[in-house]
Amino acid sequence: MFDELSCLIKNNLDEQGPGVFTIPDLLQIKVVRKAATGEHKGVNPFTKEEIIVKAKPATNSVKLFPLKGLKAMVQPAPQQADRDDSNNMVSEGGHP
Repeated sequence: MFDELSCLIKNNLDEQGPGVFTIPDLLQIKVVRKAATGEHKGVNPFTKEEIIVKAKPATNSVKLFPLKGLKAMVQPAPQQADRDDSNNMVSEGGHP
């Protein structure tokens, strides 16, 4: 099962794939691709002289985002007494 799941994830996150793989209501896996930057002119803030800033290569990173179902699993449920205080109240006439 894990081999098939890893194969599906690889196909979706590949260059030809959509770049997103979602396990419904649990998590989403995304590939964030940043394009390469070229060399450009800049100014040294200390000496105020013009310099050439080196180019940065393109990068790919993988990010995981938890979805609503996974967040609900790890958060504690609210206390029953906090939600329903109407059972403990006495009516105006003094009768429950």
